[in-house]
Amino acid sequence: MVATERLRGNDPVIETASWDVDGTLYRMRPMLRRLGAAWLAETVRGRGIRAWREMATLRRRRRAAHRIRASGGTPDDASELIPSAEVLALERRWYASAIGAAGPRPGVVAVLDHLAAAGVRQVVLSDHASEAKLEALGLAGRFERVWAGDALGLLKPAPALFERVIGELGGAAERHLHLGDRLDSDAPAAASVGFHVAILRSGRVRGVIPPRTRVFPDAGALLAALRDGWPG
Repeated sequence: MVATERLRGNDPVIETASWDVDGTLYRMRPMLRRLGAAWLAETVRGRGIRAWREMATLRRRRRAAHRIRASGGTPDDASELIPSAEVLALERRWYASAIGAAGPRPGVVAVLDHLAAAGVRQVVLSDHASEAKLEALGLAGRFERVWAGDALGLLKPAPALFERVIGELGGAAERHLHLGDRLDSDAPAAASVGFHVAILRSGRVRGVIPPRTRVFPDAGALLAALRDGWPG
């Protein structure tokens, strides 16, 4: 019997799974260290002003996303979220290269393999474009589909983003597992539409943990829970 399945007749509890990318498939701190090193290297090469301007563009976009996320994830004008070609190029140049240098979160590939072996359909549900990041991590091709909230005019924690995913995937919400790293955005919206939620987060947990949600200190602990039959 496949370890991720706790059978009800012949049906697995979890049939589909969505993955957040930033902070989940890779850890933020190692990525940010490499991003800082890349900026310093550009400065040493005499390209500091250009690098500063490019990073300022990305910072402005990040602040706008934080503002929209804090207000529920649904902007007054959805077009302000859609990334321009310039922004996508800068994200590839700066973020994807730093993410590739940092590499996947330890243990996350084993979780991907475990779910795949159980026949779980896996997709990406991130706030931002992820194709270049997945390529940099060596994870391109592992997912059936890749959704970016900003391209749809929505950010987590908007429940409509999660409703769209399960609507297009089909199946029951209670047989879907969302994997993320944030209790303030991934967990409440995913749980509100009926998903099971796994949050990868080390350190002290603050705030209310929503229903159907478990917090794991690392991917190894998550894998152990899946092997024990969670969620079931």
